[in-house]
Amino acid sequence: GTSHQQLSDYLSELIESTLGDLSAAKCVTVDEEDVDVTPTNLGMIAAYYQISYLTVEMFALSLAPKTKLRGVLDIVSAADEFDALPIRHREGGVLARIASRLPVPLPKAGDGDDSRWASPRVRTHLLLQAHFSRLALPADLAADQAWVLASVLPLLQAMVDVASSMGWLAPALAAMELSQMAVQAVWEGRDPLVKQVPHLAGERRIEMCKQMGVETVFDVMDMEDDDRSRLLDGLAPGQVAEVAEYVNRYPNIEVSFNVDENVEAGSSVAVRLELDREWDEDEEDVPGDVKAPFFPYSRAEGWWIVVAEPGAQTLLAVKRIAVGRHLATTLEFAAPEKMGNAKLKMFLMCDAYLGCDQEFDVELNVLPATDEDDDDDEDEEL
Repeated sequence: GTSHQQLSDYLSELIESTLGDLSAAKCVTVDEEDVDVTPTNLGMIAAYYQISYLTVEMFALSLAPKTKLRGVLDIVSAADEFDALPIRHREGGVLARIASRLPVPLPKAGDGDDSRWASPRVRTHLLLQAHFSRLALPADLAADQAWVLASVLPLLQAMVDVASSMGWLAPALAAMELSQMAVQAVWEGRDPLVKQVPHLAGERRIEMCKQMGVETVFDVMDMEDDDRSRLLDGLAPGQVAEVAEYVNRYPNIEVSFNVDENVEAGSSVAVRLELDREWDEDEEDVPGDVKAPFFPYSRAEGWWIVVAEPGAQTLLAVKRIAVGRHLATTLEFAAPEKMGNAKLKMFLMCDAYLGCDQEFDVELNVLPATDEDDDDDEDEEL
């Protein structure tokens, strides 16, 4: 019916069921006495990245302290957002041929090939791997792949936040690395880093790089002119210009930081950082879009600063930043509870390029915490 009472009853039931679903997913807490609804950390992550609460719940349930890159790929492919991926019948043969060329086995789904290829999770997994492997796809699948790539980056950023909220270092770093792979269309650990550079991905030039000891984009920057000319011999002037443009845009960032080494157990520790990008004085202050020939969309470059306790694989703090020519920022975290010498690690992780991440040692001398009650007693005696 459409009476005021019926509409009111319907809306009340809708709100109650929605809050029940969000509460079950641990995205909100509901105080029935005060009729108060409070978002949890998972709920705020879902709202910030505009993703399904089901996806955030699945991330929280699926991630584990030791989840690595392959596990992150499996989990993000199962995101609720990819249920909208088109399923076209009679593509089984094409998908099977693509799957045979992929390095990582696809997730299992259903009993036969028909049900397997009808699974959005399997198709998403396949399309991401095909992108990392730079496989040519039919037009329909290429359009599907572009749609998946548009969705996967905010999902990976949300996964970083979920892992960070649980204090898990390994899955957070793996999600960051998968973001780099998605933008540059390369396999981390499988492909040479110079494959990111346009026109250097062919077997002959990769072999030349290997013979010349050129492993990273920084090595391409530092090559002697004669060696670089030999490596790029045969490329058209426009292609050489694309190589130079990529290498010049590749982030080269110098980091300096300081921190008070003597801290009390459990107290707040502040790391003060200065980040300076090597940049041509004649260029604009802010670097332009990321150079990513195989990524179908323009996007800005982003970074994470991470502080962790590597022995326990515990993530203590993470901060998302954008770096222009210069950035001064502070990252705060709680000092370890264990007294004595604490050897921590700080990571600077890019979300768009491989091979430019940095790692630093941070050592603290953790002192016993001051008992505030004792201080109060002493003040009273005085």
